[in-house]
Amino acid sequence: MYSYIEKNERNYTHMKQYNIHYLTVEDVMDITGYKIGKSYKIMRELNKELKKQNIVTYNGKVDKRYFFERLGLLHDYNKKSLEV
Repeated sequence: MYSYIEKNERNYTHMKQYNIHYLTVEDVMDITGYKIGKSYKIMRELNKELKKQNIVTYNGKVDKRYFFERLGLLHDYNKKSLEV
């Protein structure tokens, strides 16, 4: 489950530089190990929760921080982000 962070370690400098805050369905598939249909379902559910909080969402993308928070991986995400 943590392989996404380890696998994309070299991309964190790039992400931080361009301030990328969203995950695509491919990212969600890598992180969760689910197929495309289940990954889109997770993204829709999370975006629906964000819309209820009056936060702007985009189809086909999910807020990275909220995703990791809801999956209980925020600590690992923050730890890795701070190391860059």
